[in-house]
Amino acid sequence: MIRFRLDESILDPQVAFAFTQTDAYARWVADKQRTAAQPNINGKEYATLSIPVPPLEKQREFTTLVSRAYRTMGKAQTATETAAALAASLMDRLLGR
Repeated sequence: MIRFRLDESILDPQVAFAFTQTDAYARWVADKQRTAAQPNINGKEYATLSIPVPPLEKQREFTTLVSRAYRTMGKAQTATETAAALAASLMDRLLGR
């Protein structure tokens, strides 16, 4: 395991995490990964990783939008679960269970 310590006055952790979800990061990993019984990348190789660092104001805007999106997704998931439970209950009533 490799532990990263981010200077949050330069890079927001959510922005760094979001970068690890991109195709650019996946391509970098595929390029650096050593094939073995368990593929890996060592700390020196991770030190060569270049993460784009937008201005802090843009990072804050990004994290705000991402937080809102996750909240919306949570509400949508709750609504989906509620609707599914209601449909099951109505089906039970329809079938006289």
